[in-house]
Amino acid sequence: MLKSSTTQRTSGAERQAVEYKDRIRLANELLEAEKVEDCLNLCHELVEEDPEDPLPITLLGKLYLRAEKFGVSWQYFKRALDLMPNHPNPWNDLGLCAEGLSKHKEASRYFTEAIKRNPDRAAFWACRGLSMQHQGEYEKALDDLNKALELDPENHSARRTIAFSHLIAGDWERGWEGYQLLLGSTGRRECQFDPVNKEPRWDGSKGKTVVVYGEQGLGDEIMFASIFNEVIADCKKVIIECEPRLTGLFKRSFPSADVYGTRWAKEITWPTGYEIDANCSAGMLPQFYRKSPEACPGTPFLVPDQDRVLMWKSLLSSWGRKPKVGLCWSSGRKNTGIKFRNVGLEAFRPLIESVEADYVSLQYKDCEKEIADSGLPVKWYPRATMSDDYDDNVALISNLDMVIGVHTTATHCAGALGIPALVLVPHPCLWMYSGETMPWYKSLTLFKQKPGEPWVNVIKRLLNDHNGRLPGTAAKAA
Repeated sequence: MLKSSTTQRTSGAERQAVEYKDRIRLANELLEAEKVEDCLNLCHELVEEDPEDPLPITLLGKLYLRAEKFGVSWQYFKRALDLMPNHPNPWNDLGLCAEGLSKHKEASRYFTEAIKRNPDRAAFWACRGLSMQHQGEYEKALDDLNKALELDPENHSARRTIAFSHLIAGDWERGWEGYQLLLGSTGRRECQFDPVNKEPRWDGSKGKTVVVYGEQGLGDEIMFASIFNEVIADCKKVIIECEPRLTGLFKRSFPSADVYGTRWAKEITWPTGYEIDANCSAGMLPQFYRKSPEACPGTPFLVPDQDRVLMWKSLLSSWGRKPKVGLCWSSGRKNTGIKFRNVGLEAFRPLIESVEADYVSLQYKDCEKEIADSGLPVKWYPRATMSDDYDDNVALISNLDMVIGVHTTATHCAGALGIPALVLVPHPCLWMYSGETMPWYKSLTLFKQKPGEPWVNVIKRLLNDHNGRLPGTAAKAA
């Protein structure tokens, strides 16, 4: 009887172990299916049952990593590393967290530890290559990326990162080939608009009815819109789906196209009114029209609302004859370098106290307290910068003599209107700011931060190097 009882207990333990493994497998499936709440709840149950098992802990880390909660995911991956320090995956996961936090040097150290433990994993080399690229170590990045492709010729991550290397180097034709691999990745949706015929991606053929849709940030959507008139000239019909805030602006600027601000809508009905031949994301248009930086005309293409332009002109003129300068001192998201693009208003004090001008904040987030605390004479009009209709901001910017600040939607807007702008480019920077000029807009001048240079020093250097470009009087006597 004792033997039988022991056998029964063993069988029960085995069944529990099998059930536990099945639930781990289910949690993985829920993660891949992006059923976040279900996966989160199941992982919590599993951790309660076995807090020493690194598998559910790792899954929790991946959940928060996908949600860009990098600090939270860090804690889970660090715990997973404590439980299995010789396994390569936690090292790589910590590297991904460090990348998300813009700690690129730290990230490359973690990726190196992962590679030491498994040098045959292409993904680890691709991750370190991306980290090296973010540090400006382009030759080292290419070495790692080529190693990743040697191990896995179809590694999309490595191919995408190599594409950025080509774009940074000005080899746009090769760069766009890999850039298209980004479509469908996190933050870059891929769309189809005809549910029955399921139209293909556009191949650049003329005479088609094509839907062009936005799939990146507001500034990028404006930048790629510089190609729209050429697409309209080549196609039978162009339908533009855009961010809702750009609807009125794009309708006015591209009157031959049909424009719908339904980018975030869950359901849309307008496609039923067209026989759609193909679709193309706005970010894929350059492969047909911008094979080199020299192919960019750089000329203005946005048409502001004249009624709103006159309204802002009346207000700004009432301040007097000083030049009107817009300021941008922070911008971006975690994945577009917000840490490096956060200059702060205080860094602009040398400029504001040296150059006679009326200064206007172009910040798109509430900056009232920051302005008040600084005591600097900067005006802010949230009815323009925080409006649900970007036409309000465009009308304000069109009345400025210059825009100065970090690259943001406002500087894209200035370039698209032909307004002069001095763009403060952080180190490291995004690919489109890697050259000496900004090919997309002739009115923009890039002013680059040196590695480790405080922003206040950058602005002091700007005063010395670009004083002749600044509107208004020369710097005041000390």
